[in-house]
Amino acid sequence: MALENLRGTLDEAQAVMEERLGAFWPEVGLILGSGLGPLAERIADPVFVPFGEVPGMGVSTANGHVGRFVAGTVGDRRLRPIPSRPTSV
Repeated sequence: MALENLRGTLDEAQAVMEERLGAFWPEVGLILGSGLGPLAERIADPVFVPFGEVPGMGVSTANGHVGRFVAGTVGDRRLRPIPSRPTSV
């Protein structure tokens, strides 16, 4: 992928995430590996963004991976964990 194409894709992905998350700005980002996915279930007021809706992400093809970003709060912290790593291709 040429650098200008990558930059365009990143700009598009950022625009989608900003549109979906609004003014929410996470303090912490996490990648939840095997066994940690249930943490995403404890997030208050979650906003879900499927990987397939974000330019350049594709969809998760791994069995058991939910394939989406989630944002919300746990306690007093604003989080954006990824319940599974993007597994595609």
